[in-house]
Amino acid sequence: MIKRIRISAILTILAMLTCNRMIGSALILSSAEPTVYASHATGKVGDVVEVLISLENNPGVVAMQLTVTYNEAALKLVGVIDEGKLGQAMHTSNLLLNPYPLTWMNGLALTNFNNNGVITKLRFEILAEAGNYPITITSKGIYNQAMQAVRFDIVNGSVTSQAVTSDPVTHTVTFLDWNGTVLKTETVNHGSSATAPANPIREGYTFTGWDKTFNNVINDLTVKAQYKANTSDPVTRTVIFLDWNGAELKTETVNHGSSATAPANPAREGYTFTGWDKAFDNVTSDLTVTAQYEAVTLVHNPVSQAVLSAYPNPVSKGSTLNIEGVAKGSHIEVYNVQGACVCRTIATENPAQLMLDVPAGIYIVRTHNGEIKIIINI
Repeated sequence: MIKRIRISAILTILAMLTCNRMIGSALILSSAEPTVYASHATGKVGDVVEVLISLENNPGVVAMQLTVTYNEAALKLVGVIDEGKLGQAMHTSNLLLNPYPLTWMNGLALTNFNNNGVITKLRFEILAEAGNYPITITSKGIYNQAMQAVRFDIVNGSVTSQAVTSDPVTHTVTFLDWNGTVLKTETVNHGSSATAPANPIREGYTFTGWDKTFNNVINDLTVKAQYKANTSDPVTRTVIFLDWNGAELKTETVNHGSSATAPANPAREGYTFTGWDKAFDNVTSDLTVTAQYEAVTLVHNPVSQAVLSAYPNPVSKGSTLNIEGVAKGSHIEVYNVQGACVCRTIATENPAQLMLDVPAGIYIVRTHNGEIKIIINI
């Protein structure tokens, strides 16, 4: 019967408004003020943050009712987590209530709950940007086991919403020299300006600027150095073309950075001209270029003891090619490097004569006496 009366008394007291928080000499005071704290939280729009409700200097209670008021245009209550430090929690599941009530009631308790620290956690989703939104705690009644009102100071909290900042849009500006060499690469913010590298130097030329502007950059950009030739005193280079034996085939003077022109392909008996030993475009110094050859392979036929040979080799397209070492009536076939037969005939004399109207290139002449490589020039 006594426990039922106590429950009834607590329910009646909790129904009272804030005026019931002070009951004359029945008000319980402690040497250190009991305090309800709401914490501060920080986040961005869309974040879910926690505001902690805590007690300090709790003298002992069995019943407590608090309300939490907040700006529902900026915050949305999405969860309530009770820590079990004040006995039985009777918080409503209706999270849309604002103010939201927090209620603890322990009518059958024989002793007070004097726990301190976090008693519950309120979880808020941040809806608005860039603001500080108060979390206001109001006491609706706090009582101890003797049914006496207990006074608690209240320190309110807040949720701070930070401004949402996005990473700036950036662009890459690449500065190139006349020959494509990268002089500088710079990353700039959209609409900003790039800074050019030091003016480049090119022998025989004067730097005149860049081929495009690079202020107010709104996309990736490639900027190339521009030059003007020093016509008053051009820098020249000498290119000498030599044959395999050192014989001079041609000498040419070209401007610095220009290309030389090779002489006609030289001929060497028993060899095929294959090209030059070095490149002669973009000449930046005096240059000596030497002709390169490959020996013509002669195939010996051990049966006939005849040597298969072809001349002139190389031979110009449409000119007569002589094939020695082929018996009359023997088949002669000519193949390209892809293995396709481009000519097939029968020798009627020795040396046999062929006139090949085929594209320039390397070919293989095959007979009963072996095979030999020939080169046809234009």
